[in-house]
Amino acid sequence: MHSRAHCNFAYSAIDFPVEREIRAPVVHSLAACGTPDTAVFAAGPANASVLNLYKLNLSSGELKRLTSEKLVFRPSCTPDGKWVVYQSSSASSNVAMNIMKVSSDGGTPVELVQPPN
Repeated sequence: MHSRAHCNFAYSAIDFPVEREIRAPVVHSLAACGTPDTAVFAAGPANASVLNLYKLNLSSGELKRLTSEKLVFRPSCTPDGKWVVYQSSSASSNVAMNIMKVSSDGGTPVELVQPPN
């Protein structure tokens, strides 16, 4: 996988360890991240009421949740794999999108761009 690869797809169930964390998971977007065996994706319950960002090591199966926001979309990693940039809806609006970044190791997300008023 190339570190800038990006695809969108949806499954009613997936064969990743995320099933242990999310009941009836749906993966909404997926991107390679840094190394060929690492991916980031937005996932949540089938009704898409909450979508969080996850990092998955495809070799070891290690899964790490990177965000705890209401809805996240379209993750993309920096070429060095250190940051994940994504869109996030605010708590008050499912339409207005902020551009955020978070370390690929986890941590506090940083707002890069606010939506216009």
